[in-house]
Amino acid sequence: MSVFISRFIELPQNARAVVEALQSISTSLTANKEQDSWRIFTISRSEYARFIKYIRHPLEADLYDCWQSIRYDYIHRTSLLAMRLPSVSQVLFTSSLHEQITRSIDAIADAHPNGWFLKHIMAINPERDSSDDALVFNAHRPDLSFYFTPEDPPSPTPSSAAAPPRKRPRVPGASEPTLIVEVCNAAKHGAMQMLAERYTHGGGGATRTVVAVDTERGVFSVWRFLRYLPTKLEGKTFRRCFLTQDEVAWRGAGTCAEGEGLVLSVRDFMPTVLPDVEDVSAEEMDELMRRKVVLDPTCLTKMWLESWSMQDTPLYYGSEGSEGMDFSDSSSSSEDDVEEPGEVEMEEPGLDDFISTEEDFAMEEEEENE
Repeated sequence: MSVFISRFIELPQNARAVVEALQSISTSLTANKEQDSWRIFTISRSEYARFIKYIRHPLEADLYDCWQSIRYDYIHRTSLLAMRLPSVSQVLFTSSLHEQITRSIDAIADAHPNGWFLKHIMAINPERDSSDDALVFNAHRPDLSFYFTPEDPPSPTPSSAAAPPRKRPRVPGASEPTLIVEVCNAAKHGAMQMLAERYTHGGGGATRTVVAVDTERGVFSVWRFLRYLPTKLEGKTFRRCFLTQDEVAWRGAGTCAEGEGLVLSVRDFMPTVLPDVEDVSAEEMDELMRRKVVLDPTCLTKMWLESWSMQDTPLYYGSEGSEGMDFSDSSSSSEDDVEEPGEVEMEEPGLDDFISTEEDFAMEEEEENE
Protein backbone atom coordinates (compact mmCIF):
# COMPACT_ATOMS: atom_id res chain seq x y z
CA MET A 1 0.00 0.00 0.00
CA SER A 2 1.42 3.40 -0.99
CA VAL A 3 2.18 6.04 1.60
CA PHE A 4 -0.44 8.33 0.02
CA ILE A 5 -3.23 5.77 0.44
CA SER A 6 -2.21 4.78 3.97
CA ARG A 7 -2.09 8.41 5.12
CA PHE A 8 -5.52 9.03 3.59
CA ILE A 9 -7.11 5.93 5.16
CA GLU A 10 -5.87 6.96 8.60
CA LEU A 11 -7.94 10.15 8.44
CA PRO A 12 -11.36 10.33 10.15
CA GLN A 13 -14.28 9.97 7.75
CA ASN A 14 -15.30 13.65 7.92
CA ALA A 15 -11.73 14.76 7.26
CA ARG A 16 -11.50 12.38 4.28
CA ALA A 17 -14.64 13.96 2.79
CA VAL A 18 -13.01 17.40 2.90
CA VAL A 19 -9.79 16.04 1.38
CA GLU A 20 -11.73 14.40 -1.46
CA ALA A 21 -13.53 17.67 -2.18
CA LEU A 22 -10.22 19.52 -2.18
CA GLN A 23 -8.69 16.96 -4.55
CA SER A 24 -11.55 17.43 -7.02
CA ILE A 25 -11.04 21.20 -6.89
CA SER A 26 -7.27 21.01 -7.41
CA THR A 27 -7.62 18.84 -10.53
CA SER A 28 -10.39 20.93 -12.10
CA LEU A 29 -9.42 23.49 -14.73
CA THR A 30 -12.84 25.13 -14.96
CA ALA A 31 -14.76 27.41 -12.66
CA ASN A 32 -17.74 26.16 -10.69
CA LYS A 33 -21.30 27.17 -11.47
CA GLU A 34 -22.78 29.38 -8.77
CA GLN A 35 -25.23 26.74 -7.54
CA ASP A 36 -22.35 24.26 -7.10
CA SER A 37 -19.78 26.62 -5.63
CA TRP A 38 -20.67 26.11 -1.96
CA ARG A 39 -19.69 22.98 -0.02
CA ILE A 40 -20.77 22.58 3.61
CA PHE A 41 -19.16 19.99 5.92
CA THR A 42 -19.67 18.94 9.52
CA ILE A 43 -16.27 18.34 11.07
CA SER A 44 -15.18 18.41 14.72
CA ARG A 45 -12.21 20.32 16.08
CA SER A 46 -10.02 17.22 16.32
CA GLU A 47 -11.01 16.13 12.79
CA TYR A 48 -10.26 19.62 11.47
CA ALA A 49 -6.84 19.50 13.12
CA ARG A 50 -6.15 16.14 11.46
CA PHE A 51 -7.23 17.57 8.10
CA ILE A 52 -4.95 20.61 8.42
CA LYS A 53 -2.04 18.40 9.49
CA TYR A 54 -2.67 16.16 6.47
CA ILE A 55 -2.62 18.92 3.82
CA ARG A 56 0.44 20.59 5.35
CA HIS A 57 2.53 17.48 4.83
CA PRO A 58 5.22 18.00 2.12
CA LEU A 59 3.65 15.20 0.06
CA GLU A 60 0.41 17.18 -0.19
CA ALA A 61 1.85 20.50 -1.38
CA ASP A 62 -0.70 20.73 -4.21
CA LEU A 63 -3.62 20.30 -1.82
CA TYR A 64 -2.14 22.88 0.53
CA ASP A 65 -1.81 25.39 -2.32
CA CYS A 66 -5.38 24.66 -3.40
CA TRP A 67 -6.64 25.19 0.16
CA GLN A 68 -5.04 28.62 0.21
CA SER A 69 -6.65 29.58 -3.10
CA ILE A 70 -10.28 29.19 -1.99
CA ARG A 71 -12.56 30.96 0.49
CA TYR A 72 -13.42 29.05 3.64
CA ASP A 73 -14.73 29.48 7.17
CA TYR A 74 -14.50 27.06 10.06
CA ILE A 75 -16.67 27.66 13.13
CA HIS A 76 -15.69 25.21 15.85
CA ARG A 77 -18.73 25.80 18.08
CA THR A 78 -21.05 24.41 15.42
CA SER A 79 -18.46 22.13 13.75
CA LEU A 80 -19.31 23.89 10.48
CA LEU A 81 -16.83 24.14 7.61
CA ALA A 82 -18.04 26.21 4.65
CA MET A 83 -15.92 26.12 1.49
CA ARG A 84 -16.50 28.62 -1.28
CA LEU A 85 -15.17 27.26 -4.57
CA PRO A 86 -14.15 29.50 -7.47
CA SER A 87 -17.10 30.77 -9.49
CA VAL A 88 -17.04 33.48 -12.12
CA SER A 89 -20.27 35.10 -10.90
CA GLN A 90 -19.02 35.38 -7.31
CA VAL A 91 -15.68 36.84 -8.38
CA LEU A 92 -17.32 39.41 -10.66
CA PHE A 93 -20.02 40.36 -8.15
CA THR A 94 -17.45 40.88 -5.39
CA SER A 95 -15.31 42.97 -7.74
CA SER A 96 -18.34 45.09 -8.63
CA LEU A 97 -19.09 45.69 -4.95
CA HIS A 98 -15.46 46.63 -4.41
CA GLU A 99 -15.48 49.13 -7.28
CA GLN A 100 -18.86 50.69 -6.48
CA ILE A 101 -18.11 51.23 -2.79
CA THR A 102 -14.62 52.58 -3.47
CA ARG A 103 -15.96 55.07 -6.01
CA SER A 104 -18.56 56.33 -3.54
CA ILE A 105 -15.96 56.82 -0.79
CA ASP A 106 -13.65 58.67 -3.19
CA ALA A 107 -16.52 60.92 -4.32
CA ILE A 108 -17.30 61.85 -0.70
CA ALA A 109 -13.62 62.56 -0.01
CA ASP A 110 -13.28 64.77 -3.09
CA ALA A 111 -16.49 66.70 -2.37
CA HIS A 112 -15.50 67.80 1.15
CA PRO A 113 -12.65 70.29 1.74
CA ASN A 114 -11.47 68.36 4.79
CA GLY A 115 -12.30 64.89 3.52
CA TRP A 116 -8.72 64.13 2.48
CA PHE A 117 -8.24 61.60 5.27
CA LEU A 118 -10.96 59.38 3.77
CA LYS A 119 -8.36 58.49 1.13
CA HIS A 120 -6.89 56.31 3.88
CA ILE A 121 -9.81 53.89 3.39
CA MET A 122 -8.68 51.00 1.23
CA ALA A 123 -10.31 47.75 0.18
CA ILE A 124 -8.74 44.31 -0.11
CA ASN A 125 -10.20 41.35 -1.96
CA PRO A 126 -7.79 39.09 -0.12
CA GLU A 127 -5.66 36.10 -0.83
CA ARG A 128 -5.09 33.79 2.09
CA ASP A 129 -2.06 34.61 4.21
CA SER A 130 0.39 31.73 4.01
CA SER A 131 1.57 32.09 7.60
CA ASP A 132 0.90 29.48 10.26
CA ASP A 133 -1.54 31.85 11.96
CA ALA A 134 -3.87 31.57 8.97
CA LEU A 135 -4.46 27.87 9.65
CA VAL A 136 -5.78 27.85 13.19
CA PHE A 137 -9.25 27.10 14.42
CA ASN A 138 -11.86 29.69 13.48
CA ALA A 139 -9.76 30.83 10.51
CA HIS A 140 -11.96 32.99 8.31
CA ARG A 141 -11.45 34.49 4.91
CA PRO A 142 -13.85 37.33 4.07
CA ASP A 143 -14.57 38.16 0.45
CA LEU A 144 -14.00 41.88 0.84
CA SER A 145 -12.41 43.87 3.67
CA PHE A 146 -12.02 47.62 4.10
CA TYR A 147 -9.20 49.12 6.17
CA PHE A 148 -8.50 52.59 7.49
CA THR A 149 -4.74 52.65 7.07
CA PRO A 150 -2.07 54.94 8.55
CA GLU A 151 -0.33 55.18 5.20
CA ASP A 152 -0.03 58.48 3.37
CA PRO A 153 -2.97 59.31 1.08
CA PRO A 154 -2.41 59.25 -2.71
CA SER A 155 -0.23 61.98 -4.22
CA PRO A 156 -2.01 65.34 -4.45
CA THR A 157 -3.42 66.52 -7.75
CA PRO A 158 -1.65 69.48 -9.45
CA SER A 159 -4.29 71.88 -8.12
CA SER A 160 -3.44 70.98 -4.52
CA ALA A 161 0.27 70.25 -4.92
CA ALA A 162 1.20 73.43 -3.09
CA ALA A 163 -0.92 72.58 -0.06
CA PRO A 164 1.00 71.99 3.20
CA PRO A 165 1.53 68.37 4.23
CA ARG A 166 -1.18 66.86 6.40
CA LYS A 167 -0.59 65.13 9.67
CA ARG A 168 -1.29 61.42 9.57
CA PRO A 169 -4.38 60.35 11.49
CA ARG A 170 -3.63 58.33 14.59
CA VAL A 171 -5.33 55.00 14.01
CA PRO A 172 -6.09 52.26 16.56
CA GLY A 173 -5.99 48.71 15.20
CA ALA A 174 -4.90 49.88 11.74
CA SER A 175 -3.87 46.37 10.72
CA GLU A 176 -7.43 45.03 11.17
CA PRO A 177 -10.42 45.61 8.86
CA THR A 178 -12.99 48.24 9.77
CA LEU A 179 -15.74 46.87 7.51
CA ILE A 180 -16.09 43.28 6.27
CA VAL A 181 -18.33 42.10 3.43
CA GLU A 182 -19.19 38.41 3.05
CA VAL A 183 -20.77 37.31 -0.22
CA CYS A 184 -22.58 34.16 0.86
CA ASN A 185 -25.35 31.64 0.28
CA ALA A 186 -28.29 30.84 2.57
CA ALA A 187 -26.41 28.28 4.69
CA LYS A 188 -23.45 30.60 5.25
CA HIS A 189 -25.81 33.49 6.00
CA GLY A 190 -27.30 31.42 8.81
CA ALA A 191 -23.89 31.24 10.51
CA MET A 192 -23.10 34.93 10.08
CA GLN A 193 -24.30 36.04 13.53
CA MET A 194 -21.58 33.98 15.16
CA LEU A 195 -19.05 34.96 12.52
CA ALA A 196 -19.85 38.67 12.87
CA GLU A 197 -19.26 38.44 16.61
CA ARG A 198 -15.95 36.73 15.95
CA TYR A 199 -14.89 39.42 13.47
CA THR A 200 -15.88 42.24 15.83
CA HIS A 201 -14.17 40.70 18.84
CA GLY A 202 -11.00 39.87 16.92
CA GLY A 203 -10.75 43.23 15.18
CA GLY A 204 -8.50 44.85 17.75
CA GLY A 205 -10.84 47.82 18.17
CA ALA A 206 -10.96 48.42 14.43
CA THR A 207 -13.84 46.29 13.13
CA ARG A 208 -17.07 48.24 13.32
CA THR A 209 -19.36 46.74 10.65
CA VAL A 210 -19.97 43.31 9.09
CA VAL A 211 -22.18 42.91 6.01
CA ALA A 212 -23.50 39.61 4.63
CA VAL A 213 -24.84 39.71 1.07
CA ASP A 214 -26.79 36.53 0.35
CA THR A 215 -26.78 36.06 -3.42
CA GLU A 216 -28.89 32.89 -3.26
CA ARG A 217 -31.98 34.51 -1.71
CA GLY A 218 -31.23 38.12 -2.63
CA VAL A 219 -31.10 39.50 0.94
CA PHE A 220 -28.50 41.22 3.09
CA SER A 221 -27.88 41.62 6.83
CA VAL A 222 -25.70 44.11 8.71
CA TRP A 223 -24.06 43.82 12.13
CA ARG A 224 -22.57 46.88 13.80
CA PHE A 225 -20.46 47.73 16.83
CA LEU A 226 -22.70 50.03 18.89
CA ARG A 227 -20.79 51.45 21.80
CA TYR A 228 -23.63 52.95 23.80
CA LEU A 229 -26.09 50.07 23.77
CA PRO A 230 -26.12 47.78 26.82
CA THR A 231 -23.78 44.80 26.61
CA LYS A 232 -25.82 42.72 29.08
CA LEU A 233 -29.36 41.65 28.34
CA GLU A 234 -31.39 39.06 30.25
CA GLY A 235 -28.26 37.91 32.03
CA LYS A 236 -26.36 37.31 28.79
CA THR A 237 -23.28 39.30 27.82
CA PHE A 238 -23.03 40.62 24.27
CA ARG A 239 -19.88 41.74 22.50
CA ARG A 240 -21.28 45.05 21.33
CA CYS A 241 -22.04 43.46 17.97
CA PHE A 242 -25.68 44.06 17.12
CA LEU A 243 -27.80 42.95 14.17
CA THR A 244 -29.11 46.26 12.82
CA GLN A 245 -30.60 45.01 9.52
CA ASP A 246 -31.91 41.47 9.23
CA GLU A 247 -32.38 39.78 5.84
CA VAL A 248 -33.40 42.89 3.92
CA ALA A 249 -34.44 41.97 0.37
CA TRP A 250 -32.54 43.53 -2.52
CA ARG A 251 -33.59 41.15 -5.28
CA GLY A 252 -36.84 39.44 -6.15
CA ALA A 253 -37.56 36.80 -8.80
CA GLY A 254 -35.23 38.22 -11.44
CA THR A 255 -36.10 41.80 -10.54
CA CYS A 256 -34.91 44.27 -7.93
CA ALA A 257 -36.77 44.60 -4.64
CA GLU A 258 -38.30 47.76 -3.23
CA GLY A 259 -36.63 49.88 -0.56
CA GLU A 260 -33.47 51.91 -0.23
CA GLY A 261 -31.11 48.94 -0.37
CA LEU A 262 -27.78 48.64 1.42
CA VAL A 263 -26.97 51.98 3.04
CA LEU A 264 -23.61 52.42 4.75
CA SER A 265 -22.33 55.57 6.40
CA VAL A 266 -18.72 56.73 6.30
CA ARG A 267 -18.64 55.87 10.00
CA ASP A 268 -19.04 52.20 9.05
CA PHE A 269 -15.63 52.35 7.37
CA MET A 270 -13.86 53.89 10.37
CA PRO A 271 -12.37 52.24 13.48
CA THR A 272 -14.53 51.98 16.60
CA VAL A 273 -12.46 54.83 18.05
CA LEU A 274 -12.39 57.67 15.54
CA PRO A 275 -8.89 58.94 14.70
CA ASP A 276 -7.55 62.36 15.57
CA VAL A 277 -7.42 64.35 12.33
CA GLU A 278 -5.61 67.66 12.12
CA ASP A 279 -7.66 70.73 11.14
CA VAL A 280 -10.97 68.85 11.17
CA SER A 281 -13.39 70.07 13.83
CA ALA A 282 -15.74 67.79 15.75
CA GLU A 283 -18.69 69.23 13.81
CA GLU A 284 -17.01 68.60 10.46
CA MET A 285 -16.05 65.08 11.51
CA ASP A 286 -19.61 64.30 12.56
CA GLU A 287 -20.97 65.66 9.28
CA LEU A 288 -18.52 63.54 7.29
CA MET A 289 -19.32 60.43 9.29
CA ARG A 290 -23.00 60.80 8.38
CA ARG A 291 -22.36 60.81 4.61
CA LYS A 292 -23.89 57.79 2.92
CA VAL A 293 -22.67 55.09 0.58
CA VAL A 294 -25.82 53.70 -1.04
CA LEU A 295 -26.13 50.48 -3.01
CA ASP A 296 -29.80 50.51 -3.96
CA PRO A 297 -31.67 47.35 -5.03
CA THR A 298 -31.43 48.32 -8.70
CA CYS A 299 -27.66 48.66 -8.47
CA LEU A 300 -27.18 45.39 -6.56
CA THR A 301 -29.52 43.45 -8.84
CA LYS A 302 -27.86 44.78 -11.97
CA MET A 303 -24.41 43.83 -10.68
CA TRP A 304 -25.62 40.34 -9.79
CA LEU A 305 -27.42 39.71 -13.09
CA GLU A 306 -24.37 40.86 -15.03
CA SER A 307 -22.08 38.58 -13.04
CA TRP A 308 -24.54 35.66 -13.30
CA SER A 309 -24.68 36.03 -17.09
CA MET A 310 -20.90 35.52 -17.19
CA GLN A 311 -20.83 32.32 -15.15
CA ASP A 312 -19.91 30.17 -18.17
CA THR A 313 -16.82 32.25 -18.87
CA PRO A 314 -13.73 30.14 -18.07
CA LEU A 315 -11.50 31.25 -15.24
CA TYR A 316 -8.78 28.69 -15.86
CA TYR A 317 -7.18 27.30 -18.97
CA GLY A 318 -5.63 23.89 -19.49
CA SER A 319 -2.91 24.82 -22.00
CA GLU A 320 0.67 25.34 -20.93
CA GLY A 321 0.94 28.58 -22.89
CA SER A 322 0.24 30.28 -26.19
CA GLU A 323 1.75 28.69 -29.28
CA GLY A 324 1.95 32.08 -30.95
CA MET A 325 3.84 33.74 -28.13
CA ASP A 326 6.99 35.60 -29.21
CA PHE A 327 9.82 36.39 -26.85
CA SER A 328 12.12 39.36 -27.23
CA ASP A 329 15.88 38.85 -27.18
CA SER A 330 16.13 40.61 -23.84
CA SER A 331 13.59 38.36 -22.14
CA SER A 332 14.55 34.99 -23.64
CA SER A 333 16.77 32.63 -21.74
CA SER A 334 18.00 29.11 -22.03
CA GLU A 335 17.39 26.37 -19.54
CA ASP A 336 20.97 26.84 -18.37
CA ASP A 337 20.15 30.38 -17.24
CA VAL A 338 17.48 29.19 -14.84
CA GLU A 339 18.63 28.20 -11.38
CA GLU A 340 16.99 25.19 -9.86
CA PRO A 341 15.50 25.97 -6.45
CA GLY A 342 17.05 24.09 -3.59
CA GLU A 343 15.06 21.65 -1.54
CA VAL A 344 13.26 23.13 1.41
CA GLU A 345 12.86 20.99 4.46
CA MET A 346 9.43 21.31 6.01
CA GLU A 347 8.91 20.34 9.59
CA GLU A 348 5.69 18.44 9.99
CA PRO A 349 3.55 20.25 12.58
CA GLY A 350 2.13 18.48 15.54
CA LEU A 351 -1.51 18.41 16.56
CA ASP A 352 -0.88 21.06 19.22
CA ASP A 353 -0.03 23.57 16.50
CA PHE A 354 -3.70 23.68 15.54
CA ILE A 355 -5.43 23.46 18.91
CA SER A 356 -6.40 26.84 20.30
CA THR A 357 -5.56 27.59 23.89
CA GLU A 358 -8.09 27.75 26.69
CA GLU A 359 -7.84 31.54 26.55
CA ASP A 360 -8.95 31.47 22.91
CA PHE A 361 -12.15 29.66 23.83
CA ALA A 362 -12.78 31.27 27.23
CA MET A 363 -15.35 33.65 25.85
CA GLU A 364 -17.32 30.92 24.10
CA GLU A 365 -17.26 28.69 27.16
CA GLU A 366 -18.52 31.55 29.34
CA GLU A 367 -21.51 32.02 27.07
CA GLU A 368 -22.22 28.32 26.94
CA ASN A 369 -22.15 28.12 30.75
CA GLU A 370 -24.59 31.01 31.01
